[in-house]
Amino acid sequence: MTSQGGISSMRDRSETILVTTSLEESWPDAKGQILFLGQWCQRFSRRSLWNGLQHQVVPYHWDTRAKLAEDYRYLTDLYERALLSLHRCLNEVHNTDHGVRYWRMVAGPWLWRYLHVLFDRFEVIRTAEAVGFDTSIVLDGALSLPPPTDTTHAFNHLASDTWNHAVFARILSLRGFGDRLQPGPPLPEPECAREPPKPLGSLVRRLFDRYNTVAVRAFRENDVVMHLTYLDPREELRLGVMLGQVPCIRPPLPRIGQGISSERDRRAALTLDLQVDSPFESAVAGEIRQDLPIVLLEGFEQLERGSADLPWPTNPRAIWTSNAHCYGDVFNVWAAEKTERGIPLIIGQHGGGGSSAFNPLEDHERNISDVSLTWGWTEPNGHRYEPVGHFPAVQPLKGGFSERPNAILVSQGMTRCAKAAFAGIISSQWLNYFDFQSQFIESLPEHVRRSLVIRTARSSLGFWEQVERWESRHPNVKVDDGEGPLLNLVKDCRLYVATANSTTFLQAFHLGIPTILLWDPAHNELRDSADGAFRALESVGVYHPDPVHAAEFIGEIWTNTDAWWRSVEVQSVVNGFNDRFNRCPPDLLSQIKGVIHRTADAAHHNKSFRR
Repeated sequence: MTSQGGISSMRDRSETILVTTSLEESWPDAKGQILFLGQWCQRFSRRSLWNGLQHQVVPYHWDTRAKLAEDYRYLTDLYERALLSLHRCLNEVHNTDHGVRYWRMVAGPWLWRYLHVLFDRFEVIRTAEAVGFDTSIVLDGALSLPPPTDTTHAFNHLASDTWNHAVFARILSLRGFGDRLQPGPPLPEPECAREPPKPLGSLVRRLFDRYNTVAVRAFRENDVVMHLTYLDPREELRLGVMLGQVPCIRPPLPRIGQGISSERDRRAALTLDLQVDSPFESAVAGEIRQDLPIVLLEGFEQLERGSADLPWPTNPRAIWTSNAHCYGDVFNVWAAEKTERGIPLIIGQHGGGGSSAFNPLEDHERNISDVSLTWGWTEPNGHRYEPVGHFPAVQPLKGGFSERPNAILVSQGMTRCAKAAFAGIISSQWLNYFDFQSQFIESLPEHVRRSLVIRTARSSLGFWEQVERWESRHPNVKVDDGEGPLLNLVKDCRLYVATANSTTFLQAFHLGIPTILLWDPAHNELRDSADGAFRALESVGVYHPDPVHAAEFIGEIWTNTDAWWRSVEVQSVVNGFNDRFNRCPPDLLSQIKGVIHRTADAAHHNKSFRR
C-alpha cells in the first residue's frame, strides 16, 4: 500500500484505472477513478476501503446464462482440438507414441480447466474494454510468473489473486494494452491452499497403519487396484476380501515436480498446431506453453519413474477410483499406461451428479473411463453406466426429528474467480446466492430463525469470506465454520435445508432427515432427464425455488416436521427420486464386486479376441 501514492501521483486524475484483483498493491490512491474487473476484487473484510473509493464494477459475462451454455459447448469443442494438438506435441517432445486417451488422462485434468479459466479471464477483460478504461497497474514480476509444478499446484493457482493478477496482465498485453500499463510494486508470492488438519491417531488407527504398511505390498500382480474409492475404509477392506485379495487401503501418492525448474528455451520450442478461429484461440498456444505444469514437460521423466516405482500390481484385472483421476499426476500416468494395455478403468461418482445440465468433470470422467459407477442414474449416450447406489453407504438416523432443536442451513462455498463453466453458481454469482439465502432467513418466523444454524463450507483458498459475511448479515443466527463433522450438527437437526444441487441433500435423504431443497433455478440448470424428478419434489414441498415461500412453508410444518416428511405422499416422491438418482441397496458391495468382475472379464475377452 505504501507504494501506491508514488505510482498514482504520475497519473492524470481523470484516468480510469482497471483493477483486476483484490491485491491492493495494484490499486490507485483514493483520488483515482477505479473500474473493478469483478466483485472478486472487493474483499468483504476490506469494504471500509473500497466503499470509500470512486468506482464501478464490470458486469460478469456469465450472468447471461444463455451465453454460459453456448460458451460451454464452444469450450468442449476447443478442448478436444487442443487435446489433439497437445497430444502430438507432448509425444514429440518426450519421444513417445501414446494415444489420445493416455494424454486425456494425464494432461486432460489440467487442460480442460485451464481452457475454461483462460477463456473466462479473456471474456472479463473484453467486457471491461466495452465499459472503458485507460490503464492498469501491473505488479513487478507478473509477466514472468513461473508455471505450476503439478496439477494440484495449478488448481491452487486458479483461485489465487497472485496468479489471476498475472494472467490478467498477460491478457491485457495480448489485447494491445501493453504500452498503457503502469508498473507497480513487486508481485506477492502466490497464496497456498490450507492443508486439512490431520486427525490424531488412536491406538486402533496406529495398529491399522502398521498392518496396512505390510498389506499394501502383499498383492498378486493381477489384483484389482482400488484407490480413493470414496467407500468407507471398512467397506473397502470388506470389498478387498470379497475380491479374494489381501485387504488394504492404498495411501495418498507423492507429488512430483517440486524442485524442478522450468526451462524457458524448451517451452519456447513447443509447437502446438492448433487451428485458430479467434483472437482467444490465437493466444491459447502461447499461454499453454507458459502455464503447462512442470510435471508434464521438464519433470515428465521423473513423473514416469515415480509411477513405475509404485508398489502396486503390474497387471491388475481392473482399476477403480472415484477421486485420484481429478488431480493425481502419479496415479494418472500409472493408470493411463495400464489402459493402453487394455486394463479397464472404473470411475465412481464422488458427489452429487446426474441432474445438472452440463458438467465438464462428468464429461471428462465419461471420456477416460470404461465404466462409470453412479448412485442410481444413467444416461443414454453410449457410455456404460452402472447404477450401483450411493457410496459410502449411509445409515438412517434413529428416532423422530420433530423434538430436535435446530434447523440447519448447509451453505455452498465458491471461489471468487471462476474455476470452470458449469450449470451452477460461478464466481460473483455466489453473492446472488448469498442474497437469495439471506432473503429466506429473513423471511423465517422468528421462533424458527432462533433455532437456525448456518453451516458454512470449510474455508478454502479464494473463497468469499463466507463466515464473516453470514455473521455480519445475520448477527443473531449461529454460524458454524464448517471445520467439524457435519454429523455432529445433524444429530440435533429437526430440519435440513440444502442450498445446492450437490452431495449434501442426497446424504440427508438417506439419513431420513426432513429436508428442504432451496436454490435459484436460474443458476442451477437441470438436464431434461432430471427436470420431472425435481418438479415432483416441488409438488410435495421438498424443493423450493422461491425463498419467501420456502420460509412460509417451514413455518407451517415446524411444529411437526415428521408428520410432513413421513407422509405417504412425500415419501413416495422422495423414494422415487432415490430410485433414480440416489439408491441405497443392502448389497452395495456385492453389486460393485459384480461390476468389477464383469468389466475385468470383458476386458480379458477383448484382449484375447484382438490377439
